[in-house]
Amino acid sequence: MIVSKKSPPSKKSSEAGLPRRLLERFSASSLKFSLVQASSDLSILDFDISFSITFVASVVIEILVIICIMVSVTWQVLIVSVPAMVASIYIQYASGSYGSTTITLTSKSYLRTNSLRMKEIAHGIVEKQPRVATARPELLADQKFFFKNHGEVG
Repeated sequence: MIVSKKSPPSKKSSEAGLPRRLLERFSASSLKFSLVQASSDLSILDFDISFSITFVASVVIEILVIICIMVSVTWQVLIVSVPAMVASIYIQYASGSYGSTTITLTSKSYLRTNSLRMKEIAHGIVEKQPRVATARPELLADQKFFFKNHGEVG
């Protein structure tokens, strides 16, 4: 009778048993279902990629919405107010309706140098910019008379 000696269990067989037991436990749990649905290689990295893409997309969408809101609120300023301000400054400085003189008086110097009543000046002049005075239409005739008779004041 030949007796074969049983060799002691090798490390390979004991190591192979451990993952098999873990996989058996894993296959019976609900964790398998959720991970298999999320990833083909059961890696949590896929969750990180989708969250990163979501965060980047939400930042881009938020910036675009902010730009759209700013444009929708301020289009009047860009299209109406800025050209109106440029036109008013151009008319006051470069129209030439008073010859070589331009309306560059502040209200204080205007009050000092003319003979009109203070009430008319206070109601007729509103300063829009430093050194630029805007007159009401009723006072244009008086201003024309004033500049013709007194010359350039500055």
